[in-house]
This record gives sequence, C-alpha cells and structure tokens, in this order.
Amino acid sequence: MKTILSFGAFLICSMAVAQPASLPEPFAGFFKSKGLEATYSLSPTLKPTWLTADLNGDGVRDVAVFVVEKRSGKKGVLVMHGKTGKYFVFGAGTPVAKMDDLSWADRWSIYTKKTAYETLFDQRSGDIKGSRKTVLAHPGMLIEHLEDGAMTAGGILYYTGKGYRWIHQGD
Repeated sequence: MKTILSFGAFLICSMAVAQPASLPEPFAGFFKSKGLEATYSLSPTLKPTWLTADLNGDGVRDVAVFVVEKRSGKKGVLVMHGKTGKYFVFGAGTPVAKMDDLSWADRWSIYTKKTAYETLFDQRSGDIKGSRKTVLAHPGMLIEHLEDGAMTAGGILYYTGKGYRWIHQGD
C-alpha cells in the first residue's frame, strides 16, 4: 500500500512539473485582450516564468513575465501594472539600457532591498570606473547572468515613479 501511495504522489508531482506555465489573473486576460500573444510568447528559459510584486508603489500587485518576441527570437521582460493595465516591454526587441535582447539572463527574482549599487563604466575605454549608490522606493526585478553558479553581471529593472530604469550590476 505504501508503494502505491508513494508512486501516486510521484505521479502527481511529476505532472505538476510537466504542466505548461500559466499566467496569473488578471494578466492572462490582459495578455489576450491586448493581442500580445501575436507578438510574444512566454519564454520557458527562466523559472519562475513570471514574478509579481507592487513594482510601481500604487498598492496593487504588478506582474512581470519573461517573454520571447516571436519574430526575432529576442527575449525580455513584459510588465503589466495591475491597477492601470499599462504595460512595458524591456528587451524582446525593445531597447533597455542599450540592449534589446535579454537572452543572456540565467536567473531573475524580485529585488526588495532599499539600496543598490550601480556599476559605472568609463565612456571611452569601457572599463569599470566605480559604483553609485541608488535608493529604491519600490521593489525591482533582479536579472542575472551566472558563471559557475555565481552572478557575474546583470541588473535591476525598477520603477522610479516616472518610468523604469536599469541599474547595471557586476562586470
């Protein structure tokens, strides 16, 4: 009997892992109503496929989804503000901090610390010239590139109150 129960539990867990990612409501309906599925599809590259937090500080949870632009194959983040229904695309063919493809991303998460240090580069040489402390009023999305399991580069995408900004992290 224990064997049958264990096997049943294994099957249920296996089925849960194998199921395709679904979008949280109200984002699923929004994604369809705006016709976004014609341009973007969910990217299975990062787990979780989507993140949720109050990114813009209006008291309502927002949703960020890692997507791929169907035409180009470029990856990025699509954010929907839960209260207003406005959406923003970063990467996936739309430039963010001189990048239009976030295919390099290996991991992402909600960044809740109140400060972040932005890596600064020399304009001419491209060498790192220091860092600048930034105070964050809202959570952001930490997007990371990993080498040997450790972050080597990436950034934090966060809402300033006027729009989104990229804070470069690492090399």
